Amino acid sequence: MKYLSLLFFLLIDVESFSQILPSLHGVYNVKKIPTNGQIVFFDFSSGESGYTLSGATATTDKNGNSNSAIEVDDATDRITGQFSDLLNDDFTVSIWAQLNSSQPMRKMWLISFGSASTNKAFHLGCRYDASLNGNYRVGSWNSNHATDDYLGNNYNWKHYVVTYDKSEEEYKFYVNNSLTHTQSNHSLTIDATDFVIGSQLGYNESWYGKIDEFGAWNRILTSQEITDLYNNY
Repeated sequence: MKYLSLLFFLLIDVESFSQILPSLHGVYNVKKIPTNGQIVFFDFSSGESGYTLSGATATTDKNGNSNSAIEVDDATDRITGQFSDLLNDDFTVSIWAQLNSSQPMRKMWLISFGSASTNKAFHLGCRYDASLNGNYRVGSWNSNHATDDYLGNNYNWKHYVVTYDKSEEEYKFYVNNSLTHTQSNHSLTIDATDFVIGSQLGYNESWYGKIDEFGAWNRILTSQEITDLYNNY
């Protein structure tokens, strides 16, 4: 009887502990984040390392959690660092972002890595001007990379994923788990591990809003893995 009572209380304690675990940030993680081929994954929580903030500041994320996302609101703001490996083969990059409603009329970049030379850096962003209302730009540095897709006046959080097939020289661009653009015959030779989040290599053309959960992998993620990343947030 004594052992049965002890077992009963142990079961209660385990059940109670399992209920509070999800609320412990960084301790219990039920998110499905691919680890195979993962080069980096930043959730921008307080105390995280692996990058340097230049002008950019901590802010609330999509769910209202403080110090869990990054805000860039000046042309020189950026997040910089170096990947542990060179992304010069197949790769996938993923990022969450929200644009401020008072965005400037210029190019704004979310991701850039490699070196600031033609076809030796990848970048993702958009452009606003008199005729281009948030035209998404995906491709290599200093090359034609305009898509047929537009952000427009949409200020909700969005999930962006780009996969690159080295042998096929093909990009695929996903917005909120939907494939929106495919671009073929686009060669890319990454020759450096430098990365910039929230701006572009070699230019002061920062994003204007919030950024969260950036990841990079040295392979093409499956459609299910991309869906999982979208459903995580």
